[in-house]
Amino acid sequence: MNNKSRVKQLIINILVIFFILFEEILWRKIAEPIFNEIKLLQITQRIKEKLEKVENEYLILILFFIPFIVMELFAYAAGLALINGYILLFVILYLLKGVAMLPMLFVFEIKKEVLLSFTVVAKPYKWLQWLLGSKIFRIGKIQIRRFKLKIRRKLKTMKETMDGTSSPILHKIAEKVNCLRNCILKG
Repeated sequence: MNNKSRVKQLIINILVIFFILFEEILWRKIAEPIFNEIKLLQITQRIKEKLEKVENEYLILILFFIPFIVMELFAYAAGLALINGYILLFVILYLLKGVAMLPMLFVFEIKKEVLLSFTVVAKPYKWLQWLLGSKIFRIGKIQIRRFKLKIRRKLKTMKETMDGTSSPILHKIAEKVNCLRNCILKG
């Protein structure tokens, strides 16, 4: 493997790790609590009642796939933005992906049995359930935890090293690193 390929692979690995961490942060810290709060709203309860009364399976499938398609378009656009270095656009598009995901999750939660009667939903769902329970996924989660722990240790060491330094620039860097650790890597 030449140097150019190694650098390219390193960049891809960093982007994948960043994406996984961002996904975990976005869902667990932001989207899931928002989703749980939205489910408690009165208007959501009315929508739930109406959705429970829908008998047409194909209408339910359409109500599921419209936000799914929108969500995937935002994800694709976010990926393109990240690859091209537009980090702020990536964050905005990824947050919009999360917003588009909420109605899809809501429909799935209410009409899960109906949706799983369609092969187009059931097969990916079964595959996802298998993947989440697989040894590969568990090992990946362990590796991510180890990676996060390693970063925390390095950040702590870096902060301790910089606490004895009088350089204002190094103190600002240490503050940013500490903010990153507190805002993103906790969990």
